[in-house]
Amino acid sequence: MNTTAHIAAVGFQTASAVFNRLAIQSTRAARACVPGDISEKDLQKRQLVAVMPANTVFRTGYSGRLYGAPSAHYYIYRDGQLLSATWEEREEKKMEMTYVSKLAPRRRRPWAFIIGPGDEIETFTGVSIPGKVAVIGYDYKQDGVWSAGIYRLQVAEGVRFLSGHFGFETGTFVEGLRAATGQPTDRWHEVANALGVSLPVAQEFLRGWLPKAAQRLDQVEADLASLDEESPTGAATVSITYGAPTRAARERGFWEWPVRILAPDGQEVGRVSPEGVASGEVRVLKRETISGHGGGYVSLTLAVPEGCRAEHGPVPIKIFKEE
Repeated sequence: MNTTAHIAAVGFQTASAVFNRLAIQSTRAARACVPGDISEKDLQKRQLVAVMPANTVFRTGYSGRLYGAPSAHYYIYRDGQLLSATWEEREEKKMEMTYVSKLAPRRRRPWAFIIGPGDEIETFTGVSIPGKVAVIGYDYKQDGVWSAGIYRLQVAEGVRFLSGHFGFETGTFVEGLRAATGQPTDRWHEVANALGVSLPVAQEFLRGWLPKAAQRLDQVEADLASLDEESPTGAATVSITYGAPTRAARERGFWEWPVRILAPDGQEVGRVSPEGVASGEVRVLKRETISGHGGGYVSLTLAVPEGCRAEHGPVPIKIFKEE
């Protein structure tokens, strides 16, 4: 991939028509770049070439009688394209926003990412990132453990600012990412889609930032692959949520009942204990507890043999007939 672009500052023999306008502007600034004392006419016959690294802003300035034309243009070589804009156009494309870095209820830590331009992601640490985000103002609100840093930011075009908190129920990043984006985040490819980057970039980022979260996602993929290989019908993912029992149900042992994995013929092929321990042909991909009436709720995402279903309830008592 090319990492530089060549700009002809003076002359008409350029790859892009956007640079032709440079030739008809005042060439005083360009003259300073040309060795020797040459005339205006001679300069018009020459071509000044600048080598630009990718993702670096290059400015050309003009002086003299501009007759309303812009006094400068800004160029950047990004993703194989050479982009051009005036200062006013650059300002219009920038986005201003406010980010509040503060603990959420249950003292959940905040997080914020800078995503793009292109297939890249990094954490926002409170300082400007050249070419991506500028911190144009900062305030601090003192309130004990709930103190907050308030950032006024200007985000460049093509860059996305994503923020949130760790999960309310499980305290995990993937739960918080799901809450912030409204997208599923149980598996690696879902996390990558929610972040808006490729899978390799998402994996490299998360392994470096939150190794344990990455390990949990690795385990989910390993469990799915293992069950897919062990089960003759392959693996499927099912979800089940149970909870909010009445007093009568609690007295009958509601919270002691397991989740049973049943084949199409009704035969039990696996089981998940109330504590979340799996046995038989089932893998627990995710377990969440949610506050609510009667002890709240439990939500499970399970890998089971294809065609099976999950059911929460008491284990049927087998009655054997005497012969």
